Amino acid sequence: MKLWSRIRNALKPSAMDIIRGDALYTTVTERGYAVDTCRALLELSDAAIAHFYARLAEDHDPISPVAGEKDTAWMVDRDFCFVNVRATGLGDEPGTFIHAAKLLPGIRADAIHLAPFTLYDFNIIYVVQSVESITPRTVDPELAMRGIDAADQLRAFVQAAHLLGKAIGFDLEPHVAQFAIPVLMHPEMFRWIKLYEMDKRWLDYLLTNEDMMLAEHQHTIVQEVRTTVRNELALQRLNTLEFEDGDDPATHERKTTVYHALIKRLIHGGYWPVLSHMLRGVGVPAFKHYHDDDYPVYEYRDATGEEPDDRIFGVLTPFKFYHDMLPNRAPATKPRRNDMAINYFTQIFPRWRDQFGFDFVRFDSVDHVFDSVVDDDPDYPAADRPTPAILQEAITHSKSAEKPYIGALAERMGNEIDAYAGIGFDLILGNDMMDQIDQAHMEKCFTLYDQLTQFNRDRDNRFAITYAVDTHDTGDPFLWGTPLLQKVGSEGVLLRQFIARYISAGRARRPKYEVMGVQDMSYGLYKSNVTEKNLTWVGDEEHCLSYHFIEDVYAAHRRCVDIATITRREITDRYTWWVLDAGERVLIPIVFYHAGEIEIDITQWCDGDHAIIRHDYERLESTQLPADSTVITEMVDTLPWFVLYEIK
Repeated sequence: MKLWSRIRNALKPSAMDIIRGDALYTTVTERGYAVDTCRALLELSDAAIAHFYARLAEDHDPISPVAGEKDTAWMVDRDFCFVNVRATGLGDEPGTFIHAAKLLPGIRADAIHLAPFTLYDFNIIYVVQSVESITPRTVDPELAMRGIDAADQLRAFVQAAHLLGKAIGFDLEPHVAQFAIPVLMHPEMFRWIKLYEMDKRWLDYLLTNEDMMLAEHQHTIVQEVRTTVRNELALQRLNTLEFEDGDDPATHERKTTVYHALIKRLIHGGYWPVLSHMLRGVGVPAFKHYHDDDYPVYEYRDATGEEPDDRIFGVLTPFKFYHDMLPNRAPATKPRRNDMAINYFTQIFPRWRDQFGFDFVRFDSVDHVFDSVVDDDPDYPAADRPTPAILQEAITHSKSAEKPYIGALAERMGNEIDAYAGIGFDLILGNDMMDQIDQAHMEKCFTLYDQLTQFNRDRDNRFAITYAVDTHDTGDPFLWGTPLLQKVGSEGVLLRQFIARYISAGRARRPKYEVMGVQDMSYGLYKSNVTEKNLTWVGDEEHCLSYHFIEDVYAAHRRCVDIATITRREITDRYTWWVLDAGERVLIPIVFYHAGEIEIDITQWCDGDHAIIRHDYERLESTQLPADSTVITEMVDTLPWFVLYEIK
């Protein structure tokens, strides 16, 4: 029996559940998507959504829509949406994979970037406690009791995306929580300090910070940690701290108890994994002093020896990809590679790929990999971050002979085309979500269009920088500080969505990147990533209709945009308009960011036999102008504002 049918049978849908599931099925099969708000979709019962997906699975097998691709060229042709399963709950209960699957029919993107869903620490999903065990916070316990376990529930979510024609991506981090399960199970893959047990103001063995980082002393500490962990596991008759297939809830609880007891024992003995350096740091942080609240404080310096006011990740420890990295300075000689850590890291994704059917990898925290090497050597680290060489190996290992189509997205808030494409990335995130929509932003967008057009001219696999309408962390105090949706309002979000759809064309296509909640102005995603809180599900029906209108018009133009060239652009301090010319069809998007008036002579694209259509995103209607029209005139005083003209 197919998985979603098993889930439907376990949930025992009522007559009303079946009616609602059938209604959604009819809408999605006829229109291609659900018109409901995110909130309305989440209010569907689990049984109703299970019936919906069970019916879809009767039509066709839940095979990845990109499974037949021979390479990763599909990545540039898709659009992306971030989904945090834990934050999809209504009220105080966290979301589950089944609950999150309700959102998928209403998302107008055909690739899902799935947020971390494994065990985590400090309530932060990106502080990964395990790279193997699914957190119970995303699992429906009643379904688990009925035989649909955590793995099956994740598998159901992946299949739901595939049934809707959406690819799905895994989020891979180059670091874990300070005392994560891999740190305890594989201490040789991380850096450690050992404090003097009787007086933790001092490093043990009478060592300096530099001496303690040397391989011989790291080996001693690792052996001591390994012995402590192995002895306790043997005493408890456990093979691993990771959750395994066949573990019952009591075993999970026992492993969790042993895990936390081991952390306390290591801390008591003075053993601490070294934290990640700040973004501009070199080498590794140095032990500074011991805090009264019982944890070590580190010293973070950059290449000049200064301690800048920079972002510090005080709960993360990086994989030790290289030996002999020294405190707060780049190594004078090329460090040796730590093959155990490299092999482990590069095999994290393949396990999830093969067990669950993921289609691409989103690489987290790769913003500063190219300015964290010595003498531009991609395999010579200046800091504790992964080098370009390590990332290139991870991208290579993400694919297999059977799955050459696995794509790679870099979490880089920048626009370096050559560097990231050179090591195998298909996309980088870009930084459009951090811009005001103004003249400078539009000029940047067209510069990127020109650069991508030139770069992709002779490439089989095009490279792209996404246009991010919003991302999962724009509410971070280091970025906007408040949810972007609240900062720019519905009109501002729709403007960004419109620009994302028409700012590129042809071989320079830039995929749209959005987040769950943007469809109906539901906000609080950053807070939901770092606390046990769900999104504030707004359910703005008017915004949702506008969202879908933009997507419907774009869907009608997609083939035109794919073959078009941007042949003209006019950028002023009040407005920008440009021309996407596809031969028999011409599109003219117009964006106002300051009040004003515009006249555009369109005689060069009209010969009297053309239809001229004005797509009005305010009234959500498309009207045809007289065929003999020769001038477009718009007067704007309500901002932001945008319109699209189509000549065919």
